Amino acid sequence: MIPPNDNKFAALNSAVWSGGSFIYVPKGVRVDIPLQAYFRINSDNMGQFERTLIIADEGSYVHYIEGCTAPTYSNDSLHAAVVEIIAEKGAHVRYTTIQNWSDNVYNLVTKRAIAKEDATIEWIDGNLGCLAGGTRVFTNNDVKTIEEIRAGDMVYSLTPEFEWARQRVVATKANPPRPTYRMTTVDHREVVATDNHPFLVLRKTGRLRSVQWLRLEDIHVGDEIAISGLIPDHGHPYELPVMARPMWSRNPFRAPRVTNPDLMWLLGFYLGDGLKEEARVIFCAPESDPAEPRIHEVLASQFGILSTSRQRVQLRVNSVALCRFIDAIGFGGNAVTKRLPEWVYTLPFDEKRALIDGYIAADGHIRLNHKNVSLTSVNRDLLEDVKALALSCGLNPLKISKWSRRELKPLGVEEKLYEHYFLYFGEQRPSAPVYFSEVMKIEEGEVVPTFDIEVEGSANFIANGVVAHNSKVTMKYPSIYLMGERAHGEVLSAAFAGSGQHQDAGSKCIHVAPNTTSNVVSRSISKGTGRTSYRGHIRVLPKATNVKANVRCDALLLDEESRSDTYPYMDIENPDVTFGHEASVSKVGEDQIFYLQSRGIDEVQATALIVNGFFEPFVKELPMEYAVELNRLLALSMEGSIG
Repeated sequence: MIPPNDNKFAALNSAVWSGGSFIYVPKGVRVDIPLQAYFRINSDNMGQFERTLIIADEGSYVHYIEGCTAPTYSNDSLHAAVVEIIAEKGAHVRYTTIQNWSDNVYNLVTKRAIAKEDATIEWIDGNLGCLAGGTRVFTNNDVKTIEEIRAGDMVYSLTPEFEWARQRVVATKANPPRPTYRMTTVDHREVVATDNHPFLVLRKTGRLRSVQWLRLEDIHVGDEIAISGLIPDHGHPYELPVMARPMWSRNPFRAPRVTNPDLMWLLGFYLGDGLKEEARVIFCAPESDPAEPRIHEVLASQFGILSTSRQRVQLRVNSVALCRFIDAIGFGGNAVTKRLPEWVYTLPFDEKRALIDGYIAADGHIRLNHKNVSLTSVNRDLLEDVKALALSCGLNPLKISKWSRRELKPLGVEEKLYEHYFLYFGEQRPSAPVYFSEVMKIEEGEVVPTFDIEVEGSANFIANGVVAHNSKVTMKYPSIYLMGERAHGEVLSAAFAGSGQHQDAGSKCIHVAPNTTSNVVSRSISKGTGRTSYRGHIRVLPKATNVKANVRCDALLLDEESRSDTYPYMDIENPDVTFGHEASVSKVGEDQIFYLQSRGIDEVQATALIVNGFFEPFVKELPMEYAVELNRLLALSMEGSIG
């Protein structure tokens, strides 16, 4: 049906294709559940050339959904597919494509369908252009899990000069659960990612060493990957909640208004060897402890607390106000449940390091002339927090190891398992922005939800102390040949072109038989330097009488740099035709934004609502689960387009 000489991309596909999909729906069979296929480009400099053939026999029905994606690589790739559909008498075929190519994929596809007597063909076409949850991303003055990152956040990104720059996150993406792998370096930087996520690798080839972005599946033990070293300090002291001394309390109390190194040192000590009762704070510090005098000094200088008591190794502070203060700032909990509150990651380096120093003073071990330092806790999550904090302020934390022992309970009848964890620190602090650390092991992980973020400019970010990386042209013109009487063709397409993308889409409806009908609806949105183009061709042959055809092309521009073009072409060879054509290009109206803002909706949400409404004719044709997913992709594509 599509001969090799149809066009050069069809010729290329015919020459090299080696796989694809074939579907035959027998006569009278209705396939109620959509059939699904997924195509992915998993390598840079790659060409993908699959073919799809669908034959629907008389009176049958089938809905085929195709998904296409590709991650971002440093080199371009090509996707040149061929899709062929034959709908026999009375058959109904719906072909839905949702594509989310990266901006360096050339997507050049030939699609053609033949509709015979009383048959219906529908092309529904959408074009829109990972790390495990819990991965910590270093922002310009904070550390957030990757699922907490939002468009507009500023993250540290490595420039070509190997310096850290603050770059804006323009989009985020949440993915369904996928298999992951855990990569660990000799410095015990660990990151859990899918096999296709790229990292910056220094690889030795003979006597040569080259730096390149490689997918995790292409990284080997012994390769060296980029890890963060000395990061710029953009932190700020944290404004603390106002705390007043209870009227009935006899003890003086005044809470500091903002954080400082002395306060953070005391809180670090409390994390390691502190506990809180209903009206009393206890620091486990014997009189012989070198930290004991400083605890008194900080209690006095920061809170005005001069009165303490002692019971063996416990230094006790009877103060309801201090208990409430600890809860209010997020340092409550016991040895198993304590965590670092999020605001701690926003502090300047000297305050972060003061907290770690306080923790070391409480639960640290220093050996070998103060060169080997470790922290201990029964709470691994807390040590993971401290490790991320240390990485964010230019320290060199290493592995977290587990130590277990079994002991008899006091009555000597039953054994109890005791588990502790140790966080070790390297001897030297980083002095350069980035280092390369040898990959020690890559292990298969779990199937978990994954996330990714799109960073403008250099397109990379710091994930758990590792440098991680985050579509060129799309051309598709699905065509329908209406060969039998009363055949009907529908083409409904939606395209979103982000910066650096050109979505060149369109359709052909060739009316060969009389009494045939066609309807083409194209919706496109462009932002940044993105460009959308629609090329439509409606042809009515001489013997095709009583033809009804309608074409509508609507484009929405989100800014001054985006572009949209429409190239309609009508070739009518029979006078007995009813034909309609509409086209519009517009921007998001200020009156629409104002109307929604007057109802309490901010500008970003208002624009997103308008965009969703603009794509509504396309979205409503999808099954519920795909409509939800498409709306999520639209939201991700929209993030960062305003402001």
